[in-house]
Amino acid sequence: MSDSKVFRLRWGIMATGHVAGRFTRDLLTDPSSRDVSDVHHLITAIASSSGLQRAAAFCDDVKAPQNVKLCASYAEMVSDPGVDIVYIATPVSHHFQNAMMAIEAGKAVLSDCSLDINLPEDGGEVDAKNKLHRLLKLDLAGGAMLDLGIYSLTWIMQIMYHLQPKGHDKERPMIVSAVNKYPAGIDETSSFVLQFPRQKAMGVGMTSLRIASGVDFDFTAGHPIRIQGTNGEIQVFGPAFKPRSIRVITEDGNGPAQVQTDEFPIPRDEGRENWAMDCSGKRTNVRDASETGSWRARFCRLTKVSS
Repeated sequence: MSDSKVFRLRWGIMATGHVAGRFTRDLLTDPSSRDVSDVHHLITAIASSSGLQRAAAFCDDVKAPQNVKLCASYAEMVSDPGVDIVYIATPVSHHFQNAMMAIEAGKAVLSDCSLDINLPEDGGEVDAKNKLHRLLKLDLAGGAMLDLGIYSLTWIMQIMYHLQPKGHDKERPMIVSAVNKYPAGIDETSSFVLQFPRQKAMGVGMTSLRIASGVDFDFTAGHPIRIQGTNGEIQVFGPAFKPRSIRVITEDGNGPAQVQTDEFPIPRDEGRENWAMDCSGKRTNVRDASETGSWRARFCRLTKVSS
C-alpha cells in the first residue's frame, strides 16, 4: 500500500499508570500482526501529573520512540499541535474534567471505562497522601461497579438499549440492585437487574472485587456472558472486555439444536506483552470515527428503583 493511503493518527497519553502502559504498548504494536496495513498510530506526547521524570520512566517502560514529547502537565499536552487525539488514563473520578480539557483544546478523546461518575461533574481534590489503592478509594471512583461492572453493564446496554428499533423513543431501563460494601466504603460486590418493561426483557449483571468471572483466566468453568432469545442463545467466552470465542445455539422445534462456534484468536507481536491486545479494537474504532467525522458520545441516564 502506498504511503499516501496509510491513515496516521497522533496520540497523546494522559497519565502514566498501569492501564496507560497497557494501552500504549498496544498502540505501538505492529498493525501487521493483525493483518492491517492501512493505519499507523503514533505516540507523539506523554504527560504525567508527577512530572517529567515519571513521564520519561514511562517512555522507557513501554519502549516509546525517543522523539516523543514529554509534558509536565496535562494542559501542556492538550495544547500541543502535534497531538490529534488524547487517551484519558487518569483515575475515573477525573475522566470528565480531563476529557473536557482536551475537547476544549480541539482534540479528539478516547476515555476508558466510564467517562464520569455522575453528570454534571462536581470535581474534587485527590488526597495524594492516602495510601489506599485507588480501587478502595471513594474519591477516586473506586469499587467494583465503576472499575469492572462497566463491562457487564455495557453488554446489557449494547444489546437491550442501543439495539432497540429506530423510529421510537428508546426505552430506558428500571434498575434493581444489591451491594456488599467493603470497610473502606466502596462496593466490593454489586448485582443489578435492568428491566425494560415495554420490551418485556431483562438484563442481569454482576461484578466483584472478591470473586472472578472464572476459576482461571482461560474460563475453563464456562462462559461469563449469556444472551438468550426466543430462538436460541449466544454464549460468550473469555473476559467481557476481550471475548475469545462465541457459541451460537439455535433451535426451531423441528430437530436437534444447531451449534456454531467462532474463535477470535488474539494477534501476537513477539516484541510486546500481548496481554492487552483487546485495545486493537479501540484503536480501530477511533480510526473509523476520525475518518468519517462521526465523533460523538452517547449517554443514557439510568433510573434506580431500589437497592
